[in-house]
Amino acid sequence: MADSFKPSGQGKDILNSALKTVEDGDQDASRMVRRHFRLENRRTSICLHPEEWDMFDMVSKRLGYDVKALINEIDRTRGDSSVPSAMRVFMLGYWRDLARMNAGRAAQASAAATEGSSVMTASTPHAIKVAARSGSFTV
Repeated sequence: MADSFKPSGQGKDILNSALKTVEDGDQDASRMVRRHFRLENRRTSICLHPEEWDMFDMVSKRLGYDVKALINEIDRTRGDSSVPSAMRVFMLGYWRDLARMNAGRAAQASAAATEGSSVMTASTPHAIKVAARSGSFTV
C-alpha cells in the first residue's frame, strides 16, 4: 500500500501550481534557454529552463549579487559537477535554508504569542550559508 499525500489549503495550491509548471515544461522540452558567460578565463554557455533562470535571477537579486558574479562564485566552489548542476543544487540549498530559517522564526513567533511577548520576523533573508556540492560560502 503506497503512502498517500493529501495537502490541504495553501499547500494544495502550491502543489498544484508546481505540478502545472512540470506539466507545461514536459510539453515543450525545447524550452531550454542558453546564456553565455565569461567565467574566470574561459567562455561558457549555460542551459537552464526558463523557470530555473527566473529563480536564479531572483536569488541573485535577493543576495545582492549580479548573475555573473554569483555564477562565478558557484563555479569556483563546484568541484566536479557541471555549472548548471551546481547552480540547481545552489538554488535548492538556498530555498531549503530559507524555509528552515522561516520555520524557526514562525516557531519563535508562535512561542512568543503563547507567552504574550513579541518576536520580530522578516520576509527577506539575512546572511545564510549555502552549499554548492563540494564547497560552501556565506552570502
